[in-house]
Amino acid sequence: MKNKKIKKSISHNKSENNSKLLEIEIINKGISMLIEKYGYSKEQIRTNYQLKFSNEDIKDSSKSFADIAVLDHNENEKIIVEVKSPIRKLDTEASVWDLTSKILKSNAKFGILYNGRKQFVFKKFILAEKYFDSAFKKFIWKCYI
Repeated sequence: MKNKKIKKSISHNKSENNSKLLEIEIINKGISMLIEKYGYSKEQIRTNYQLKFSNEDIKDSSKSFADIAVLDHNENEKIIVEVKSPIRKLDTEASVWDLTSKILKSNAKFGILYNGRKQFVFKKFILAEKYFDSAFKKFIWKCYI
């Protein structure tokens, strides 16, 4: 019985390691996309980047990292990229909410959901400067496929 538990544990660790390697590959592919397709420099790109939220009242450490961030010359976020598994659908409500909530809380104007094969690009439009609650501005999302 003990031997089965050990084998199961080893198998689980292998799948975790494979998943982490796959995530690293997709992040590298995403970086290449940002450089080659969109013309950003390596100096502007950060991985596992801790976001600077524009509203200091927002404290959400579990959601405060971007897989990839593109920064402007003032070191502010321009683009946030969320990397997902290639077998995962990008257009799920959870995936979109995860990315859009990070963009909304940060200074980023764009967000990209990317799984190594497909990408969804989102742009933040501010419609009013008036806050309708303490954390969020009124906004519209436009998705470019």
